[in-house]
Amino acid sequence: MKLIQVDKKGRASLGRPPKGVIGYDRQDRPDGSILLVPIVGVPAHEVWVLRNREVLESIDRGMKQAQSGKLKDLGRFGAYADDNDKDKE
Repeated sequence: MKLIQVDKKGRASLGRPPKGVIGYDRQDRPDGSILLVPIVGVPAHEVWVLRNREVLESIDRGMKQAQSGKLKDLGRFGAYADDNDKDKE
C-alpha cells in the first residue's frame, strides 16, 4: 500500500501518469473507496473505428486469426502507394 497525502487544499498528487494517459475516470465505490481508471486519448481521425461495431468486430476477428497463425501473405503493396494521396476522411 502506498500512502498519498493531500495538501492544505485537499489535493493529492498521483505523480507522472503512464505514457498515453490523459486523465483518470473517478469512480466512487459503495464502501467509500475511490477507484481511478486511467483514460487514454484517441485521435479524432480514429474515433470512427470505435463507433462502428462492424469495424471493431472485423478487427477482433483479424486479431484472433493472427494470434492463431491464420495469416496469408499477400505480398508487397508498395507499387500501389501514391505519396500524393491525402486522407479522404
